[in-house]
Amino acid sequence: MSFTDRLLLWLHVGFAIFTLGPVAAAMMATPRYIRTRDLAVLRYLRRTTGIFGALSVGVFLFGLLLGRSDFNKAWFSAAMTLFVVSAALLVLVFRDQRRAINAIAKAMAVGGSTPARPSGPTAAPGSAPHAGIPDGPEAHQADPDRGAGAEAAEPGRPYAADKTSSSAADQPLTAAADKPASAAADQASPAEDKPSAAPSQASAAADKPRSTAATISSQVASVEKGRIASLAGVISVIWLVILVLMVWHG
Repeated sequence: MSFTDRLLLWLHVGFAIFTLGPVAAAMMATPRYIRTRDLAVLRYLRRTTGIFGALSVGVFLFGLLLGRSDFNKAWFSAAMTLFVVSAALLVLVFRDQRRAINAIAKAMAVGGSTPARPSGPTAAPGSAPHAGIPDGPEAHQADPDRGAGAEAAEPGRPYAADKTSSSAADQPLTAAADKPASAAADQASPAEDKPSAAPSQASAAADKPRSTAATISSQVASVEKGRIASLAGVISVIWLVILVLMVWHG
């Protein structure tokens, strides 16, 4: 064997080791990171597949130059055909990696843009937390009993007991007058709660297309994961067959 043939043999073997090896590792690792949805690693594996897949053409070229005297043999023609088939399948793997990355990115974007809904009850718009309850000086003016009690607490007031008894006598009338108002307020409260259900229903209706899109993208990524695993296995078997042919007949 001449020096040129030895050089071509070393180049052929070196390209086979340092290009086909990283491509096989990247293809085999892609389904795992599709399952974990790691976009950074998936983009790196896709870039590795593209770069070393393009460099693997050197394996084919140096093999042709090394076996230029064996073109009329069947095993050499079979090895060349198998390598071309594996290159075509490698292009499909590269395409499926891109599709899986796009599907995962879309699913993560749709899932991350879903607004978080509050878990507690929603208050009716325009309602005050303590509506109808006076506070401040008005509370002292509107409550005659409180004023009577304050006056009775002061010493030197002989008529404080009369005011207290009169206010106690007026309590049944005040309670009877407050009952219709409280009943009317209780009847009006369900009507005020009804509009609060409208925003939650609208948000639930808006979340349905987002959840559907996320589900579809996840299914696409799962399909691409299976395709990549299958094609990677076929390509690896083809490369092993080519290696056996070369070792057996070389």
